[in-house]
Amino acid sequence: MRRFCKTGRIAAVYIIFFFMIFIVSCSEQSPSNEAVDEPASSAQSQPAVPAPQASQTPERLPFAIFPAQERQLAAPEVLARGETVYEGLCRACHGADLRGGDMGGVNLLRSQIVLNDQHGELIGEVIQNGRSNPGMPAMPPLQVSAEDRVAVAEFIHSVWANQSGQGAPPPGETAALDIVVGDPVAGEEFFNDNCTGCHSLEGDLNGIASRIDTPENLQNSWVAGRRFGAPDPDADSSRRTVRVTVTLDNGETHGGTLKRHDDFLVSFVNDQGRHQSFSLQEQASPSVARIRIDDPLQPHRELLSELTNEIMHNVTAFLVTRQ
Repeated sequence: MRRFCKTGRIAAVYIIFFFMIFIVSCSEQSPSNEAVDEPASSAQSQPAVPAPQASQTPERLPFAIFPAQERQLAAPEVLARGETVYEGLCRACHGADLRGGDMGGVNLLRSQIVLNDQHGELIGEVIQNGRSNPGMPAMPPLQVSAEDRVAVAEFIHSVWANQSGQGAPPPGETAALDIVVGDPVAGEEFFNDNCTGCHSLEGDLNGIASRIDTPENLQNSWVAGRRFGAPDPDADSSRRTVRVTVTLDNGETHGGTLKRHDDFLVSFVNDQGRHQSFSLQEQASPSVARIRIDDPLQPHRELLSELTNEIMHNVTAFLVTRQ
């Protein structure tokens, strides 16, 4: 008992001692009213850029929901200056919307440097010293002033801050893309080798380019196997109906439009409009001996593993000629 009390007194003394040190250190770090002269070299090393304005705090931004959108934005004149520099030096590589341009620059909206940069300390270093990553075009150093480097970084952050959502492009005019860039002759060859078993240029695809409003919707339609854009009032819905035929162990067959098929059951609507389902458990009676599914879109799904950008552009270039 005495040993315990002695140990407790020693511990109390240490606690009081460290508490007094803490109080002293806090008082030494508290700001004083005396002016402190900073070294001139330190003041000159910082770019002369206006501080972020309170009127542009993240709370006033429409979609400030990610950490990279929670910075204060720079003054409007800094953002305008940064946009001018970006348009002249950066747009060709990184694109008008920062997602990558014609010269193969990275997507800045997904760049870890951009996401972690606050006010130009990381982006400015890349602009000044350049950057080289394996498999990517090398970025050379750019002769840009310190003020312009910070302005470009602040402009990039302003685009990030005003995105309409994660992964969505920044607001503004929609860029017009010309996707009809393939070889129609090669596209016709691919079509004849892979598509004529189900489709006919004189039948279901007759005048397909005049029935689908844009080349983008036309490309999406033939790749997915379903129509994009305005619906076709004359479309045959049965062409996309998935049917199932269930054979039981007693020889009976049942079938209809498939609704569900998993490891536990198969269900469908038969031709009389009645819902039917069969358990796939081993102890079920009667048990299912065989299931056959007829999916008109299965060839399209299998084709997805073979398609490349070149093939898609070639076939689209061919189909737009089918007016």
